[in-house]
Amino acid sequence: MDVFPTRTTMCLQTDPDTLVSVAVELSYSSDDPYAVHCFFPDEPVPVSWTFGRDLLAAGLERVCGEGDVRIEPADRQHTWIAISDGDSRGVALLLARTRDLADFLARTYQAVPVGTEGRHIDWDACIGHLLNRESGQDSRTA
Repeated sequence: MDVFPTRTTMCLQTDPDTLVSVAVELSYSSDDPYAVHCFFPDEPVPVSWTFGRDLLAAGLERVCGEGDVRIEPADRQHTWIAISDGDSRGVALLLARTRDLADFLARTYQAVPVGTEGRHIDWDACIGHLLNRESGQDSRTA
């Protein structure tokens, strides 16, 4: 299992004219090769979001995403990441340095090139977990 945590700073837009710096940890694991994890460790209640690696990559070049996560270029040097909680409480709008995101993605591609993600998944464990869930057993107790 390769894990690539990257700590960076993004800006949270708190109102149309105010950006506040927030610490963010991006991580990627070859055990979960399609996903990127975005963790906000310094929040009063630490928050974590998971979304597709392909979504992050596409969002560096064009508007993409539906639902809880939308990503799009802000300008040549920055990328907007909008994260919704799915409730009426709204959206967190983050401004990230595109270079930081691209460098992070490049490291993930070195570990797991695009198109090889399926080779890194333990399919037997996934199927076993699903079968245990369907039978009402928890895989940790089976």
